[in-house]
Amino acid sequence: MNQLQHITDPKIIRVGRIGYINVAPVYYGLEQAGTPSHIRLISQPPAVLNRMMEQGMIDISPVSSAAFARNHHDWSLLPNLSISAFGKVMSVLLVSNHPLEKLENRNILLSDESASAADMLKLILSWKKIFPQFETGAIHPDNSSTWENHDAVLVIGNSALTGGWQNRFQYVYDLGELWKQVTGLPFVFAVWAVRKTFARENSRIVTDIAGHFERSKQLGRMNMPEIRKAASNLLNLDPNECRTYFEKLQYGLGHFELQGLKTFYQGLYAEKIVPERVKLSFFPTLIQGKKTKSLIGPESAYILSGYMKSINRQKAALLNLGLIHLPLPLKKVFPQLLHLFRQGRP
Repeated sequence: MNQLQHITDPKIIRVGRIGYINVAPVYYGLEQAGTPSHIRLISQPPAVLNRMMEQGMIDISPVSSAAFARNHHDWSLLPNLSISAFGKVMSVLLVSNHPLEKLENRNILLSDESASAADMLKLILSWKKIFPQFETGAIHPDNSSTWENHDAVLVIGNSALTGGWQNRFQYVYDLGELWKQVTGLPFVFAVWAVRKTFARENSRIVTDIAGHFERSKQLGRMNMPEIRKAASNLLNLDPNECRTYFEKLQYGLGHFELQGLKTFYQGLYAEKIVPERVKLSFFPTLIQGKKTKSLIGPESAYILSGYMKSINRQKAALLNLGLIHLPLPLKKVFPQLLHLFRQGRP
C-alpha cells in the first residue's frame, strides 16, 4: 500500500519515520510488534518530513533540529527522544578537495535531505570565519555529475555510510566531531515534534503515542544485535562498522543533549541564520495555556518518570564528581560525565 494513501483520513494519526537506518532502534517495537491500526507510519527523508509537518500533512514526526528552530511557535517536543551524538557520528560528512581552512569563497554542495546538517556546517564555518559559497541539491554517490564540479560536498545518512567518499575526496570531516571540538557538547541532529494544534485537540492520543515510542525504543535497545544485522545486510555494511555506528548514536533528550541543542540555537540566532531566538516547549507541559496535571494519564506519568530519573542520575554524577556548583557546559570534564551517564541512563 502506498504509504501516503489515506493520510488525510481523520481517524488515522499520521506519524513520520526518517527513512534511514539511524532511527531503527526507536521504531523497532512499533514495526516488530505491529503498528496500532490508528497509526500510519510515513517514511521519508528528513527534509520531506519537515515540509509535511509544516504543511499539516503529518501530526507527529522526527524533524531536523534546524526545522524545529524555524517552527518552534507551531511545534512542541516529545520528551526524551532525539538523534544525537557526542563526537564522531559517521553519517554526516563534509568531504572536500581542500582543507577546511581553505574553503573560503569555494563552492560547497549541501545535501537537500537535511536542514540540521546544513545549518550546523554553516554555523561551524561562520564561527571559524570561513565563508564559502553554498548550493543545495540531490547527492548520489553513483552519479558523479551531481558533485564532481564542487570543491566540497555535505553528505548525510545512508549515503554517507556507503558512498566510499574517502576514495573520492582528499579530506573527510565528520561534523559531529567538528561540533565536539568547538563546543565540547553533543549535537542533536533530530527531535520528535508534535504540531501544537493537533496536541491541543488530541492530548490523550499524543500521550499514548509518546508511550508507544518509549516502549518501542526500549525494545530496540534490547534487540540491538538484530537491528545491527538487518542494517548491515540492507546497506552491505561491515558488521563491525555497523556496530560502531549505532554505538555512537544516542536517542534520549536529557540535560546535556538540551545544552547542545540550546547552544546550536543560540549560535544560529547570533549568526543570523535564523531570524529569532528559539523557545523550546515540551508536550505535555501546556495544553491550551494550562498545566496538564489533570490530563496526565499512566502513559505520561511513565514517560515523565523515566525522563526525571535520567536527569536525577545526571545530577548525582555531578555531585559525586564535586562539580554541581560549576556552570555548564563543562567542557573539560564532559567525556568523564558522558561515560557515567551512558552507564546509568535508561
